[in-house]
Amino acid sequence: MAHQITFAQLVAKVQDRTITPDEVRRYFVLDAAKTTGLHPRFRINPNEVDLTGLEGTATDAGHTLAVEAGFALRATAPLAGPAPNGTIVAEGDSWFRLPHFLYPPTLADFLAETYPLNNLAHWGDELRTMYNDGKGQYVPFLKAKTVRVLLFSGGGNDILGNTFERCLNLFDVDHAAPKDAAYYLTAFFYRKLAEAQRTYERILDQIARYSPRTKLVVHGYDYAIPQANGPFLGIHMQAWGLYPAYHEALCRAIVRLMIDLFNDRLSYLAQHHPNFRHVDLRGTVGENEWFDHETHPNRDAAARLATRFEPVLGDIAELGPWLDGATVVVGRAVLHHVPMAEFMLGRLRGRLRAGTRVGFLEPDFRTPLARLASMEPGRPEVEPLRVWATAINQLYLARRLSPDIGATLARTLELAGYREVRVAWAECRTDALSLENMEMFYDEVRERLVSLGILTTAEIDRQQNLLRQVGAEGLPAVWGVYRVVCEV
Repeated sequence: MAHQITFAQLVAKVQDRTITPDEVRRYFVLDAAKTTGLHPRFRINPNEVDLTGLEGTATDAGHTLAVEAGFALRATAPLAGPAPNGTIVAEGDSWFRLPHFLYPPTLADFLAETYPLNNLAHWGDELRTMYNDGKGQYVPFLKAKTVRVLLFSGGGNDILGNTFERCLNLFDVDHAAPKDAAYYLTAFFYRKLAEAQRTYERILDQIARYSPRTKLVVHGYDYAIPQANGPFLGIHMQAWGLYPAYHEALCRAIVRLMIDLFNDRLSYLAQHHPNFRHVDLRGTVGENEWFDHETHPNRDAAARLATRFEPVLGDIAELGPWLDGATVVVGRAVLHHVPMAEFMLGRLRGRLRAGTRVGFLEPDFRTPLARLASMEPGRPEVEPLRVWATAINQLYLARRLSPDIGATLARTLELAGYREVRVAWAECRTDALSLENMEMFYDEVRERLVSLGILTTAEIDRQQNLLRQVGAEGLPAVWGVYRVVCEV
């Protein structure tokens, strides 16, 4: 074909850094056969490049050459925002970095236009690879104690990547409705969820050891859409009889449930760790805003996703410009991480304009203690619940945080001058997942509990053993949630 270039000419363009963005998009295409989950792979486009006699070489080198072409262009592009200075570090997968010019900018690219962002992410990376047995790329930044915010986009490839099919059961005609989505999630999937949570807890341990003032900020993705023959999700679901073309609602419900359960884990971490922030991105990307139709947002959606990080990249205690023009301010499991949060709430009222609606959702680790204490004499299985609840309260107090802010929040807001203050309380069920998380809590903060004199190592071991033996049926709530809304 007259318009084709040779393989040698393509290599020379990449080596000499003379390849243009349009040429990158022409000469390379998505390799559907090798693409998985959140890991796009590329091949040379045989309609644009003459590969005669070099088919094998082109197959082996296509993806690497495509990536190198993207980096070549990136190296010549002007810096879009502030120079990275180690204060905000991003580690992650394809939601933080994608091959340049083959894909649109990611949300991290948009954040880099405003913030001094060191982006260590690479598409296709799993969370365990980022952690790398405690030797991840982010660790030197933590040891330098320059990091104010450590951003993470991790967990998607661990579940939707090479092992996605192992997370699914075979299609069953008796479970064909969207409400049956849970039927299709395997024990392997739930193990991967638990592994992801444990990895983030290990990263929190590193932060506590090397850089205690650092916030770990993690997002839980948006509802990806499996497509018929889609290279990221569709073909892998089809391998198990789950055809998006015939069971579209069911396939979507399965992926939606997976994303929800992953976000539930992040929400738990946010409630139990003072420097963990969960950025909930669900419902942000529109139906037709997926660049590759399945798992990666287009440019407009990525820009909108980036705005969801602005409140956590700012310092809530400093009430910065991220509040400018706000008509609604909502905090989810935030206040109990702020020392003497009452002072911040008073200053917040003066920072907001009249009519601004304000709402907070705060965990309550204190109120249920009375019921646990009254029940324990006749129910020995309550002991590990009471000991855990006591330990987390004592740990928060030792850190000068506010574990009981929810109980006094309504009156605090009234005294600060907020109007129309309304409060509601609900208890959280103690189920098998709650017991598992309590046990993992001890693993994560064991050294701190011992060093602070809250529990001994032997007592922690004993309490973990008791939690493993407790049946989840009929247990009382260990914590609750306060919902408080008001107006300025």
